[in-house]
Amino acid sequence: MQREEQILHYRSHTEMSTSRFMSGYEETRETMMIDLRAIMRQMDKGSNHIYQLNNGQVSRESVEKRHLLNLIVKEKHHKGEPTYYRWKIVLNRSRIVDIESIPLT
Repeated sequence: MQREEQILHYRSHTEMSTSRFMSGYEETRETMMIDLRAIMRQMDKGSNHIYQLNNGQVSRESVEKRHLLNLIVKEKHHKGEPTYYRWKIVLNRSRIVDIESIPLT
C-alpha cells in the first residue's frame, strides 16, 4: 500500500493592543473556518472492502475510500511557551467521518 503525504501551510497573525482593550476583558477568541471542499474534490474516487464476522459468517461491505488530515495549531502567547493542538480528521469525498482531538505530550 502506497501512502502519499502533502503538507499544506496556513498562517494567521493577530496582535492586540492592550491600550485599546476594554476593561474587564481578559482574553479574546478567534474562530477560523476551513473549507475542505477544494481538498475533498482532489481525493481519490473509489471504494475499499471491509470484512466483518457476524454470527460465524464473514460479510463483505463496500465503503468509500477514507483519507486522514492532521490539523495542527500553534498558539503563541505574548509571554511564555506556545501551546500546540492537534486533531485527526478522517474524511472521504462525501463528508467528514470523524474528528478526534489528539493530546500532545
